[in-house]
Amino acid sequence: MLRRVLRPLNMLLSDKVLTESKPSPVPVDLARLVGTWYVIGNFATAFQPPGSLNARSTFALVDADARVLSIVDQLYVPTRDAKTYEYRQLTALAMARNDTNTAFALAGHNFQRDDLSWRGLAIAEVNFLILDVDAANYSYVVVGDTLGLDARIMARDPDGISPDRVREIMRRITKMHGYNTDRMYATNHLPGLDPFPSAADAVSESSRRAESYSVRVGHELAEASVEIV
Repeated sequence: MLRRVLRPLNMLLSDKVLTESKPSPVPVDLARLVGTWYVIGNFATAFQPPGSLNARSTFALVDADARVLSIVDQLYVPTRDAKTYEYRQLTALAMARNDTNTAFALAGHNFQRDDLSWRGLAIAEVNFLILDVDAANYSYVVVGDTLGLDARIMARDPDGISPDRVREIMRRITKMHGYNTDRMYATNHLPGLDPFPSAADAVSESSRRAESYSVRVGHELAEASVEIV
């Protein structure tokens, strides 16, 4: 049902090509943001292509004073024969770059899948945004990037957002941010798949890395000339 909502609705929304996006004007309480979020709809990316299952993100506040989040993305991705699925996990440290906690610089990546892993470099510029949030109940959040290449609608419960609410959220991010939601796919959540590895181990590793990243990258981030309006 949700897939039918996401795809046809897109025809009614803006097809504007986004060149720059801005974060939500609503301040985000990082303490209420922490926990597990289930991806309801997303843009297709190399990490999460169409057909992915059970995608979720776990947020943890690993340094409250420096406002550093650990973000652990986990999902199953169809293999080339489309008959089996492989596990993928992406862990990043996100450092808040504005007073409202809606614009972040990703300070490092740790990618894992069934047969390989790699680590990325620290990035100083803002490249992760909170686009929209249910400020009253924190029942959903929408995240994206500054170029409009990635967007995800996420909820606390995989079945927790009605089709009408999805329509409302999609219209709002199109109006507020110019996102072309024609690119958005529904994400299915199926029971019975092998359970994900606990995100706690990845969060613990992020906590160990947070201090070194704060020392090595934090001064650069603090002095970087990045204007968020």
